[in-house]
Amino acid sequence: MTTPAAPPPPAERPARAGLPKPVLVGLAVVGAVALFVGSAALVYTLNGGGSAGHEIRFEITSTATDPATVNWSGNADSEILTNEPLPWSKTVSLRDGIVGVTASAPAGVLTCRLLVDGRQVDRNQADLVVNCSATVSR
Repeated sequence: MTTPAAPPPPAERPARAGLPKPVLVGLAVVGAVALFVGSAALVYTLNGGGSAGHEIRFEITSTATDPATVNWSGNADSEILTNEPLPWSKTVSLRDGIVGVTASAPAGVLTCRLLVDGRQVDRNQADLVVNCSATVSR
């Protein structure tokens, strides 16, 4: 009588080939921008503004020291900045419309603030990617 052969040992699983962290952060930024464009989370109505528009201040801070990718937009104006040291801020004058800022970094908790004519209209905090937005009208 023959003894049955022992089953072969389980094959080793190859190491998981995930996407590099910069690619993941980039995809997260694209997703956050799509979310921002798809929905304006807040409507901020002002009595002022005048013909020159509103003073819009975008702010980004982080618990980490890594630089961030920052994308701000308002009406037809927008800018994508890479390797920006934090804290970061920018003040622009814009007319009524949708304004927002998205930031991503490889580490840390990010905080964004959006101020219109000196009043805070949105503030968010999140790991790696954060977004603030508002619809500004008279």
